[in-house]
Amino acid sequence: MDGEWSATLLLCGIYSLVAIATQLGIICGAFSLAPIGWMSVGAYAAALAATKWQVGGATGLAIGVLVAVVFGPLVMLPVRRISGLYFALVSLAFVLVIQSVVSHMDYTGRALGIFGVPLLTNLWHVGIALVLVCGVAAFMTGGWRGRALRAAGQDPKVAYSMGVNVANLQLVVGAISAVIGVVAGFLYAHYVGYVDPTQYGFAMVVQVITMVIIGGRGHWMGAIIGAFLITSLPLILRPLAEWRDVVNGALLIVVAVLLPAGIFGVFGLFRRRAGPVDPAEAKAGH
Repeated sequence: MDGEWSATLLLCGIYSLVAIATQLGIICGAFSLAPIGWMSVGAYAAALAATKWQVGGATGLAIGVLVAVVFGPLVMLPVRRISGLYFALVSLAFVLVIQSVVSHMDYTGRALGIFGVPLLTNLWHVGIALVLVCGVAAFMTGGWRGRALRAAGQDPKVAYSMGVNVANLQLVVGAISAVIGVVAGFLYAHYVGYVDPTQYGFAMVVQVITMVIIGGRGHWMGAIIGAFLITSLPLILRPLAEWRDVVNGALLIVVAVLLPAGIFGVFGLFRRRAGPVDPAEAKAGH
């Protein structure tokens, strides 16, 4: 049982990274699913570095991060023309295009993927990565930066009138989210020991969206809550393992109906009822 919980906690941490990356996009008004695509980039960078490039894992991670920094903002460019559901569909297309490309290339192992990735990831690696990413998320969503992000997400025109460069802000978030996705994919590949296109397809997209919605949109802590809940459910409800998708769907419906702000939103409600809140902090939370 200890081993199972250790593995579950490790996966919770990795999925939390992807959920946080997705959450940052939602906060700034760009509902982007691209972090799942960047997760596959990080995973394949790890696999290719270990099996074909014959370089160390750090070099593979550096290459993946460099690609994310350069091309991450480019994936966010369509948000200047479209937003909401339409941009989500564009970012989903980015995920599916990557999945299709790697599944048809001999160099990436086609549909079989790449095996032989060294099993290097442990709880310490994931814990350190999660702490660092939480620090970045807290920095981006705190103070004037957080108010600017939320203003961009709620009403870009009003944010522009207040002096917020919404377009540049979204490009920065795109780069940060891409880097986080690459790190998550790199850690995941070095945990399971192989990569294949099915790992980072539509099923992963649905799983991450479920984590974000159940945890609570609008705050990166909600992403962590949702990731830990959804990832640990199969172990907690082991007798219902065959009904995992049904349980996840039912839970999503219940939360959407009864807790539209997600689980983290409940804590925020209790906090507001407990006493007065600083006006600047309350403004940042909306």
